[in-house]
Amino acid sequence: MSNAQCQARWRAARQDELTAMREKVRTLENAAKAPLRNGPHDARAIELEAENKELRAELTMRPSMDDMRRRDAIANHTQRITTDIETYNLIRRCLHPDSRISVSDEILHKAWRAFSNLEPLTYDKSKIPPPLPNTLDELIRRRNDAVAGKAAARKAASAKQDCAP
Repeated sequence: MSNAQCQARWRAARQDELTAMREKVRTLENAAKAPLRNGPHDARAIELEAENKELRAELTMRPSMDDMRRRDAIANHTQRITTDIETYNLIRRCLHPDSRISVSDEILHKAWRAFSNLEPLTYDKSKIPPPLPNTLDELIRRRNDAVAGKAAARKAASAKQDCAP
């Protein structure tokens, strides 16, 4: 499984968790807004409001995708340094003028594979996606902006087709 597939699966799982939590918050909000009556319903409403506050606090305290990426980078940093140093030394050994005669074809091939494996680690900085939203309100605002933008594009395309002879 490629790294991109792992990331996509991880993002989907996180999105499902957030969706479930939001749905639970909405359900609790609707239940809390129901008309209150005297008796056991008052206690239930108070309990629902308390649970709603807990869920909202948990939702806002969850780390963002950027935080999770930073944590993963820190956790994998030691392994990457070790791998990078080994790769660097292997390539340097093959390129050094004094060791050119003594390096076997097997080591040259190994160095070439290590060098080729570095290619996916290079990336075009212009294709980096924007940072992820920090708050739920910002996420919802961005989603609404995207939906509005798509609707405007669809409307413009439809108007363009209507004007075509």
